Amino acid sequence: MSSYYQAIEPAKLEWKDGTPVSKIFGDVYFSSTQSVTEGIKEGIQECRHVFLEKNNLEQRWQQLAKINTASGFTIIETGFGTGLNFLCAAQLWQKTRPNNSSQWLEFVSTEKHPLTHSDLGKSLQQFPELNGPAELLIKQYPPLTPGFHLIKLPSLKIKLLLLFGDIKDTLPQLTAKADAWFLDGFSPAKNQSMWSTDLFKQISRLSKPGTSFSTFTAAGVVKKGMRWAGFEVIKSDGFGRKRDMLCGTLNTTVESKHGQQTVEKKNPDQLNAADTPWFITPDNSATKNRTATIIGGGLAGTTTAYSLAQRGWQVTILERHAELAEEASGNPAGVLYTKINGERNPQTEFYTSSYLYALSFIQQMPRHLPSSRQVVWDNCGVLQLSSQEKINLAKTTKAKSDSANRFPNELWPESVVQAVSHEQAEKLCGFGLNKSTLQNFLFFPNAGWVCPPLLCRTLVKLSDNINIISNQEVASIEYRPVESGLAQPASHWLLKDSNKKTICSSDIVILANSLGGNQFNQTNYLPLHSVRGQVSSVPENENSIALKTVLCHEGYTLPAINHRHCIGATFQPRDKQPEVRMEDNLSNFEKLKHAAPDLYQSLGGDKLDKKNFQGRTAFRCQSPDYLPVVGPVPDKDFFMAMYKGLNQGQTKTIYPRGRYHSGLYVNLAHGSRGLTSTPLAAEVIASYANNETQALPKHILDALNPARFLIRGLKKGR
Repeated sequence: MSSYYQAIEPAKLEWKDGTPVSKIFGDVYFSSTQSVTEGIKEGIQECRHVFLEKNNLEQRWQQLAKINTASGFTIIETGFGTGLNFLCAAQLWQKTRPNNSSQWLEFVSTEKHPLTHSDLGKSLQQFPELNGPAELLIKQYPPLTPGFHLIKLPSLKIKLLLLFGDIKDTLPQLTAKADAWFLDGFSPAKNQSMWSTDLFKQISRLSKPGTSFSTFTAAGVVKKGMRWAGFEVIKSDGFGRKRDMLCGTLNTTVESKHGQQTVEKKNPDQLNAADTPWFITPDNSATKNRTATIIGGGLAGTTTAYSLAQRGWQVTILERHAELAEEASGNPAGVLYTKINGERNPQTEFYTSSYLYALSFIQQMPRHLPSSRQVVWDNCGVLQLSSQEKINLAKTTKAKSDSANRFPNELWPESVVQAVSHEQAEKLCGFGLNKSTLQNFLFFPNAGWVCPPLLCRTLVKLSDNINIISNQEVASIEYRPVESGLAQPASHWLLKDSNKKTICSSDIVILANSLGGNQFNQTNYLPLHSVRGQVSSVPENENSIALKTVLCHEGYTLPAINHRHCIGATFQPRDKQPEVRMEDNLSNFEKLKHAAPDLYQSLGGDKLDKKNFQGRTAFRCQSPDYLPVVGPVPDKDFFMAMYKGLNQGQTKTIYPRGRYHSGLYVNLAHGSRGLTSTPLAAEVIASYANNETQALPKHILDALNPARFLIRGLKKGR
């Protein structure tokens, strides 16, 4: 199994005069000697000399500020360590960055052995002049789970993407183009496995003409490798006692020969089925005015609008109802958590990443609706109750102090989820639990509940760049291409009503209208399914208010919100009845009885007057593989014509890259997990539209891509 999927081994540190030293590699993270004249630790001085000055960042960023462009700047670093290089870059960006709100600094950094949260804080205490950005980093520093972790710092206009895992596994999954490289792994003599041919291949792939690099080392293997990757390499003056270091710039071509070795760079037009050329998506060029129209005002639509607006886009939401979040996103409350699964597949990987990002995202939202006391979210914790056979344990489990409970997966640190005993579970929730049927108790300490309608309203109020047009149905969308010899039109896409009257126009369009996402000619092949769900609620009382956390059992039960407990939810595919049914209210309530009989009785139990029930029905949008459908919309006719060889299993045939509708995207099929999945899906859409580094690995982006259904159909002969 690739180390990409394996548990993270944190850095093992020893401290020498306040300096962290890696026990694994026997090397220091930074020098802690203090300059007598300046009172600045050498670690900062070395970072500024080696990485900021030798990449000429201050001058390049000052020049960027003078250019009226949406493009930001991307740094890729090998070896995050204590985050010192990132913080120094963030400080310089804060000082010199453009005022243009659309220009962000993207900082991507890899780390095989990340520091624990406490070690990170201890290390950064030595640099008080970096306290501002350091506090932001420490607050959002992710748990040590493998994969990609997105941290957004909107106040600094910075995106930090941390890749936890072996660099040989994480970099090949990265979708980015660097403007500068910080090569800062431990010394090649002490960490030979990182400074490998594979690393230099990835540096070549992820660079563009003009990309710069710098590194503290002057080792021959690095000099040879960077030349091999197509860089002009310069030996420059090192910092302090170190005489030499390397820096340089990528030439107009990355093809380069040195000795008997040549960079292996595949011709993008000479690809076979193994290269999945249909998933190669084009850069978005339809951004002259940076205008976007989103069809649908639920969670998918409003989170996407918020992500685009943060980047300076002017966004219009077209909502067919009078208010936002009138359909599946209109439930009074939902649970923000994820399910534990020992299997590693695209579903578990996506929902792991999206859950961790959603926690960070929601904690940056106002807890109360602006100008109101209504509560938008509460991270009260989630207690998952399951019978033994319901939890799919990984093969590598470790015993807990309570031998009846086993930790579900070593990939999940206890800061994310904890296996607890029956007694601990009862103490956490405040009620007795059915020990005869429940065998496993998992506690998610940072999870909780969210009110989706209030979140949607909050998101659109946080930016002046978002406009809402209510009571507006969209019947068709039409692309207006640039005519030869003419100036680019004001916008590419026209959105029309049933009378063929233009409602509005924009550079890009995002379909976030749930089950209506396949009503258009461009998307009519999408296999979207409807699943009916009914949630119920009952009044709180003086006993039930003791419920402290969300309970997830066969359904879920929430602490009282606005004096009522929300209980849900039914899951009824193929059921088209919109009416609220008392039998479904009773079914939801009965599930609580089997899990937490004391709470059930406190709410009235079998004697609860049916008049006390309230219910709401909505229809979830779901895909056949239970993953959302997120990404650019493929040109169906092109796919059916150019990839028809897949019908006959022609895997060695040369295929062209995929063709996609320029500036058209979908964000659909979040099912019952929209609170968890939509914030990260919105970032994926915004990154496509803005030509940014993607916050998910390539194989997960492919798993979300709407083109997957066309390719699967072709392979199956449909």
